[in-house]
Amino acid sequence: MAAFAAVERRPSPPVSARSSRPACDDAASAIFSNAIMGESTKPPASAGPDEARLPAEAVEEMRAHALECFPDECCGVLIGSADGAVEVRRIRNIQDQMHARDPERYPRTARTAYVGDPDDLRDALESADKPGRKLMAFYHSHPDHDAYFSEEDVAQATPFGEPSYPDALQIVISVYGTSVKEIKGFAWSGEDEAFREVRL
Repeated sequence: MAAFAAVERRPSPPVSARSSRPACDDAASAIFSNAIMGESTKPPASAGPDEARLPAEAVEEMRAHALECFPDECCGVLIGSADGAVEVRRIRNIQDQMHARDPERYPRTARTAYVGDPDDLRDALESADKPGRKLMAFYHSHPDHDAYFSEEDVAQATPFGEPSYPDALQIVISVYGTSVKEIKGFAWSGEDEAFREVRL
């Protein structure tokens, strides 16, 4: 684990700017996108909210996940229930397995890329499709980088030019060393046809 004091904190670029953080492998992104598509019917696009309220327990669980995985990236899903509870479903990042199997095709490790385990994602989405439950958000961490939704993140969330799940938030967790610097949410705006930051 890199020493916190040695980390250079980079300013967050705008969402439209290309990230200095390496992108996920193209093939890995395709696997992740196909997995989250599943068999669900895609809901209609709508303007994103200005604010999204999450239970403190859910936020703390995401923070803990990001810290436990550091210096690797974590990823997961938030599932809401009719009673207002929010389940944080952790998804295994299989980027290291892909890298070990074929480092030429997958040159990056989980330190700078992620792809969710397809079985984990399928289970999570099937759970979210049950009566009284709803897919609320996808989340992932940026180790040693700020919380912004990069062009690579947008491309992964919109494999066919628009979100597979436009009503689901995209949450990014910035982790530096042993601290979570910030957590930001991004919602799809059907009017703007882009992800816009929302208050969490």
